[in-house]
Amino acid sequence: MLNVIEANLSTTARERLGRYNPADLDRWKRQVNQLYVSSRALYDLADAKFERLFPGRTTDIFVEAPIDQIWFGLAYDRTRALESGDRLTQIQFESGAYSQQNQGSLDPGEGQVYILNLSVAQLLRLNLQVPADSALISLYVPSPSDDLPYLLSDSPDTTWSGELPQDGYYEVVVVSRASQPFSYQLTTAVDQVKDGSISRPAAPEAKD
Repeated sequence: MLNVIEANLSTTARERLGRYNPADLDRWKRQVNQLYVSSRALYDLADAKFERLFPGRTTDIFVEAPIDQIWFGLAYDRTRALESGDRLTQIQFESGAYSQQNQGSLDPGEGQVYILNLSVAQLLRLNLQVPADSALISLYVPSPSDDLPYLLSDSPDTTWSGELPQDGYYEVVVVSRASQPFSYQLTTAVDQVKDGSISRPAAPEAKD
């Protein structure tokens, strides 16, 4: 267990083991919300690594057991990675361009979040090129509700298209479930690019 902790948690995250609590998680959620990233996306990143390290194990974020403390450490490191831009990319279409390709690589249990500021009724198409059965993809809406919490969640599908139901920042989350590193390409396409007409919304106070 010690080797796992040293290999997968930063020094700062390790130093806080045993002292994490739900108030920390609430603070991290507020921090990523300011980046237009939801708590769902943050959980996706932490859960993917946790599942890689402890296959089949579950964690309870309200119980301060040793295994739960490791999850908190993973969530802390991923909050920092989102804030630094290491795990967060904003997709912006150039003038006259209706699609964009983003390439990257993922180690086992790692993930990447992409955000796009789009308008209601726009048509969005996603295509994720990855090795077979190597990744899960989620597509989160700007203002989730009980009726519409997401458009995709932990899906093995590599393509999606549809008309967008809301204005604001959408999140595309790609996480690895492979046992080896792999390269990927995410292609996003819209039916129209409204230069300057999509206002930047205020950062949400809370986004699940």
